[in-house]
Amino acid sequence: IAARAGYTRGAVYANFANKQALLLELMKRFLETELENSRAVFERAQSVEDFLAEAEAQVDAAAGDEGLWPMLGMELQLQAARDLEFRALYNAELDSFHEALGQLLDRAFAARGKKLPLEPHALAALTRVTGQAVALLSLGREGAAFRAGSLFTLIFRGLLEVAEAREAH
Repeated sequence: IAARAGYTRGAVYANFANKQALLLELMKRFLETELENSRAVFERAQSVEDFLAEAEAQVDAAAGDEGLWPMLGMELQLQAARDLEFRALYNAELDSFHEALGQLLDRAFAARGKKLPLEPHALAALTRVTGQAVALLSLGREGAAFRAGSLFTLIFRGLLEVAEAREAH
């Protein structure tokens, strides 16, 4: 990690207590960026089609760059499975992200007259892992059948389709 970033190991560890602290900081920054990007998509989208087109582009972008972020996400999950202390910190970061994303999803569904098909936090988690999974699935594969963004939007369209109508207030 240090070499790829252009630093020595000593320079990295002067700022981070260990590899786990570095990985958590990377994850935190990535999730903050993802949340800001998601907010921008929700605010710009004038229709479901606009929203899905932008979401598709975001997932495709995450799958690009050799799948760096989806692979980092998988590595973090594996690290959390092996290390109880890391798991607590990892889950706290994800819980915060899922809470904020869940609120955005609730607003997005409400704007379309729909109720969320799951609790906001759970739908946010499902959305995150689905994006990560389809990005990993598309790595190294050619053709439209494996475009991460189109796979993600297909799943999200299904969620919108099965969501019940919200009661008018």
